[in-house]
Amino acid sequence: NHTDGVKCMAKNYKQLSEIVSGSYDAQIILWDIMNKQPIFNINSKHEFVKGLCFSNTGSEFISVGDDKKINIWSKNHLYEQQLISENSKIINNNNDKFMINQTSNLIDYIPYNTYLSSGSLESIDHNYLSKQFCTAGEVVSIWDYNSNKPITTFKNSSDGFLKAKYNFVEENIILASGMD
Repeated sequence: NHTDGVKCMAKNYKQLSEIVSGSYDAQIILWDIMNKQPIFNINSKHEFVKGLCFSNTGSEFISVGDDKKINIWSKNHLYEQQLISENSKIINNNNDKFMINQTSNLIDYIPYNTYLSSGSLESIDHNYLSKQFCTAGEVVSIWDYNSNKPITTFKNSSDGFLKAKYNFVEENIILASGMD
């Protein structure tokens, strides 16, 4: 269902029948893999999607792109927007509403929350036990849902980082691979 190459994928550890994929055409698809059907087909607002992960509860997923934005997508919020779209068929260009993209028939969903990073982003991962996530790019940053700035930042690589990943068992350990 993607119209360009898939860059990243993530699985939902709380609901094993769900995965999310992101591509170079800014499209994010939340999949029901048991039925081999897309649940949501989202225009992510990124130029292209560089990283995806699910939250520790499985009720949200997070995307990062080349625009330095971190978008949190709540599944409940997406269902509400889809229901309103199906019931009203209203196209509204105001910022407080979402709209139907006339050319692709995609609903331009609005993220539940958005953060802006000061540097470029390459990947994202979520802590398995708490409401924190880490991003990798120019630096490795640890974010909390309650703050619009990183809690802490690490810069040990002169060229930046390709990937950062939380340890599945030890919640306070992150492994990051540098571009150098």
